[in-house]
Amino acid sequence: MKPIAILARQKTLGLTGRPNRALNSLATSQAFNIDGESYLCLSWIQNEDKDYRKVDPILFQARIRNELKIIADHWYYQANAVFTILIDEAMSEMKGSDALFEFIRLLQKREHEEFRVIPQSAKNAFKSGNRRSIIINTIDQQQLGAKLPVHDAFWPLSDKPKAYDVAEIKNAETDALLARFTTQPSMNEAIDCLMELGRRRALMNTVPNSTPAVTAYKVLNSVYFQALLSENWRSARLLYSLVLKPTTDLATYIADITVRQRLLVIGETPETEVDISSPLHQDVILDMLRSVSSSPIGLVICHELISIAGTLIKVHPDFFSGVRTIRIHNLAQLCARQFDPVDDAPVFETLSNVSPSELYEALKQVLQQKHDEFAHVANTMRYHNSTDAQSKMKDVDWFDWRSEQGMITKLPESMLLQLWESLSNANTIVFGDVQSNTALDCKRALSSMTPGEDTFALLIETLTSDIHPSWYKSLILKGYTPLYDSVSNTKTVSLNRK
Repeated sequence: MKPIAILARQKTLGLTGRPNRALNSLATSQAFNIDGESYLCLSWIQNEDKDYRKVDPILFQARIRNELKIIADHWYYQANAVFTILIDEAMSEMKGSDALFEFIRLLQKREHEEFRVIPQSAKNAFKSGNRRSIIINTIDQQQLGAKLPVHDAFWPLSDKPKAYDVAEIKNAETDALLARFTTQPSMNEAIDCLMELGRRRALMNTVPNSTPAVTAYKVLNSVYFQALLSENWRSARLLYSLVLKPTTDLATYIADITVRQRLLVIGETPETEVDISSPLHQDVILDMLRSVSSSPIGLVICHELISIAGTLIKVHPDFFSGVRTIRIHNLAQLCARQFDPVDDAPVFETLSNVSPSELYEALKQVLQQKHDEFAHVANTMRYHNSTDAQSKMKDVDWFDWRSEQGMITKLPESMLLQLWESLSNANTIVFGDVQSNTALDCKRALSSMTPGEDTFALLIETLTSDIHPSWYKSLILKGYTPLYDSVSNTKTVSLNRK
């Protein structure tokens, strides 16, 4: 049953209205009548307050597409799904919102090719969707949406760059920092002051001589919204780090990853990496993110990449076929190369200037095709001497390709089957150096596992995940297939280590 999109203004009980969703079973946004008053729940994609990603119209359109795809794939109840979204003033002010509105209009008119209502459900869909909007009185009630100062006068900022000393800001007294807001600072100066006030937990302090009294937190809201309107994504991410709070969405994304037997690794260096193998409470997750992040930008980018990975593994699980360990920092590096091909370019600084929709598409592309294309071509050449394949491979930088292959280690089912079949022919398989902890005890694996189970795949992933550098890991995994072929096609073989 295809869903109907409904635009609505609403009030709320202060809850998200979205129950956690199990696989193959969906909850839906609905209108409720409680004590004679109407309440309407938002979709799960909209319950994060002040999230800069929520007001990127291009990303919001992608989120709607993802949600409709999930509902179309998994909704199996007789009643029609009701998918409720809120378009508020903050979204309307953003560049590119016209394209989003046109996309929604096509959905409402059932003219979008990708989500056309099937004929046998048209009658029921019409009954559910004949009201294209719902107006609920929200006077004197809590407002939903981005909760940004859309109609408030902006805090005055200089539109010209102004020279200032960053070290002076870090060493200034708190009152002196607050006083800087009254001198019409540039956006960068205002952000540096707000970041320092946030570090000192002084955002609720009042700006001197402000009438009525204005807190630094209110200045933050204004500067944040100005950064969004000007699409200054780095500034928006910096300020968002000051208001970032634990959300159920973060916990849900990690649950979606780990329940599929994927290991999530966060951290910027091997020394600070933390493994997450099971669902955790959102407070614990955010504390872990803060502990392994070297900067506010790093924290926010990692938070964003986890949400993208959690969305993609739910909407496009095939992108993660063969991938059992998801290293967020590796994904950040691969995404950064999409925008700056220089190997030593600062990863988080590069990504900080990228819009949320561009980062979403970059990670989607990395997972979808970047690490499959040349492997497919190589296999084609192996069995068919194809001129087309040769032309595609002519300009391949194999060292760079193997480095990227090793950063997202894929263990296809065919390779795992080959490994399992070879266990009976050896006592030990050493994937890395002889001195390293990468040795597989073949007899022990055969006695404790069965072919095709996730435990064996996770064991192989564990033994190979820490092999460095990444191109070396890729060579080892790629080199196993011809070794297996030579051994399996030879009745008697003797391999002796000297």
